[in-house]
Amino acid sequence: MVTNTKWLASVHGNAGARLRLFCFPYAGGAANLFAQWWRKLPADIEVCPIELPGRWSRWREEPVRDMATIARLVVQHLADQFAAKPYALYGHSLGGLIAYETALRLREIGTRLPTALLVSGRRPPDSPLYRLPLHKLADDAFIKGIAEHYEPIHPSVLAEPDSKAMFLKLVRADMEMFETYQAKPAAPLDLGIWAFSANADRAAPPSEMHGWKRYSTREVKTQVFDGGHFFIRDSEAFWRALGEALGSCASERSAFL
Repeated sequence: MVTNTKWLASVHGNAGARLRLFCFPYAGGAANLFAQWWRKLPADIEVCPIELPGRWSRWREEPVRDMATIARLVVQHLADQFAAKPYALYGHSLGGLIAYETALRLREIGTRLPTALLVSGRRPPDSPLYRLPLHKLADDAFIKGIAEHYEPIHPSVLAEPDSKAMFLKLVRADMEMFETYQAKPAAPLDLGIWAFSANADRAAPPSEMHGWKRYSTREVKTQVFDGGHFFIRDSEAFWRALGEALGSCASERSAFL
C-alpha cells in the first residue's frame, strides 16, 4: 500500500489495487476533495490524494507559487510511490497543469511514467489566459474576481479574519502559479490523455479540450458533462466515465506485465 507521507492524505489503502490514481486539486483545494472517491471508482483503483504545501495538515508551510517548483517537489517526494505500482495522474483545473508538468518532470529524470494523464476543467497547457490576472488584486477585488470566473468563496471562510487571511493567501498563491505559467516546448508524452469538461464551464470550454491532442503520441479522448467549472464534485456521470477510463488503463497495463 501507499506509504504515509505529508504529501499524501486521505488515502484509503487498497493492497489489491491494480492501479493507483494520484490526484491534484484545483486552486485553493486540498487532498480531502478526493477522500471519498474510492467509493465512486472501481475496487481495483487505489485513490491517492496529493496534499500540496500550505493547506490542511500543511497549513503552516508556505504555498508554492510557480509550476516548475511544485512539479520538482512532487517528483522528489513521491517518485518512490510512483515507481511501486502502475499509476495514473489526475488533476482538475490548476491540478491538471500540475499533473501534466509532473509527467514531464518524470520523463526528464527517466523514471516510470504514468499509464495515463487525466485532466478535467483545464484547457491545453499552451492556452492563453482567457481573462485579466487576479493574483495581484486587492482582497475585495480578488474575491470578486474569483466569484465571477469560478464560484463565490463560502461566506463562513470570509467571516473570520484569520481563516480569511489564510485562505486568501493560499488561493492567491495558487492563482499566481496558474496565471504566470507558460508551457515550454516539449515533445508529446507517450501516454494516453483523457480530457473531461463541462458544457457550462467558461474557464475550460469543451470546444478547446481537443487541443490536448498536441500533447500525446497516443489517443486523446474528450468527454463533456453537464455543469460548471466544478462539475467533478457532484457528477455521477463523470465518476462513471473516470472509472471506465481507469479500468481501461489498468487492463492495458496488465496485458504487458
